[in-house]
Amino acid sequence: HLEQQFKPHFVFNVMEALRYEIVIDPKRASDMVVSFANLMRYSINYGSTKVTLQTDIEYINDYLLLQKMRYNRRLEYKIDIDEELLSCKIPKLLIQPVVENSLKHGTENTRFIRILISGHRVGDHLELYVEDNGGGISPQKLEELRSSLEDENTNPNHIGLYNAHRVLQLLYGSEYGVSIDSEYQKGTKVTVKLLLEMEDDNV
Repeated sequence: HLEQQFKPHFVFNVMEALRYEIVIDPKRASDMVVSFANLMRYSINYGSTKVTLQTDIEYINDYLLLQKMRYNRRLEYKIDIDEELLSCKIPKLLIQPVVENSLKHGTENTRFIRILISGHRVGDHLELYVEDNGGGISPQKLEELRSSLEDENTNPNHIGLYNAHRVLQLLYGSEYGVSIDSEYQKGTKVTVKLLLEMEDDNV
């Protein structure tokens, strides 16, 4: 039940942008259709709850390509994942809600946002990071957000982050999940910590 699905507003935004691109730049419109088809296919396929990190990153790349067409020069992004980690297994659609959160809240108080997605092995853990240079979070709101992630009875405003956190804790245990660091007016870094599980592991 916690698995992420496309939000209607994202679909509407893509369709609206596509309507203009068909007239202005048919080649770009065609690229948008291909990327959107890839996203839809990924969202309804892969019945397993886990996919390789490479599969999820390919999905994120298509997602960000579509967002780049929407935000244009306001958005810059980079994906920097150690190649040896691409065969790790992670919950399907794990990173997208974190990236979406950066876009939604990072662009509220700034005209240009830069997003960096990276990942490293830390012992027997996999840590994925989504960093942005957006408006950041005030200390009070940051504390409220951190508390809401741990409250199973909360009705969170950042439901994507909350769902990702709950999925990781249900699958791997309480020491795993989502953590947030932020400096007001300077940016936010979200760390996603999970058990390192390679594709050929029998775990």
